[in-house]
Amino acid sequence: VTCVRYKGITKYKIIDRKDFRGNLMEQVEEALKFVSRNTRVEYVITGKPEREEIQEYPEEVIREAVINAVIHRDYFDQRMVTQVDIYDDRIEITNPGGLVKGLTIEDLGKTSLHRNPVLVDFFYRIGQIEKIGTGIGRMMEGMKESGHPEPEFDIGSIYFRIILNSRESIKPDEAVDDVIKFGVKFGVKFGVKGKRRDRLVNIILGLHEGKSPIISELSEKYKISERMIEKDI
Repeated sequence: VTCVRYKGITKYKIIDRKDFRGNLMEQVEEALKFVSRNTRVEYVITGKPEREEIQEYPEEVIREAVINAVIHRDYFDQRMVTQVDIYDDRIEITNPGGLVKGLTIEDLGKTSLHRNPVLVDFFYRIGQIEKIGTGIGRMMEGMKESGHPEPEFDIGSIYFRIILNSRESIKPDEAVDDVIKFGVKFGVKFGVKGKRRDRLVNIILGLHEGKSPIISELSEKYKISERMIEKDI
């Protein structure tokens, strides 16, 4: 399984990439970790001691989509790999092999034919899929419940692709607005001002632009210890 995080919405600039090998469950778990660290988390301040964290995409849907790709790929076709592509506005999960002969796109979520019945049986027995043939339906329901558009399907003669679009309510500008509102309250309460306030603003704006904070570079830029930069972040 190959996972790639791109900057923007096209395959132009790669931010992160990993190729995972090993047994199928290890590949699934590593792919899920990659998605988790390369997608956004919305923090909701509820008034409770702990904040509520909402993943950009439903974890159960991502898991179902990755497992679906691993189970149903055409392992005789060595020209492609199972691939997870992450963009700013969507995730695309692609596996070699089009629809199994006898199925049409209208059959998705309604009936199922298996290219690899042994793999289907294996993942069912270890509890990674609930019921045989219901994965597409669960993905559609999971996206709907979390406020996302329904999954899209791009099917060719040699590939099957699931497209998961980001929830429209989580937009970068709105996320920054929430952070700024929280930052104002924090600043009033704890008196963050002067040079440190300026550092924090620059870090926030950098994150908004997709720049990962590199502690050593920020330490050198602001002429303070890396420990202080860690506290800022």
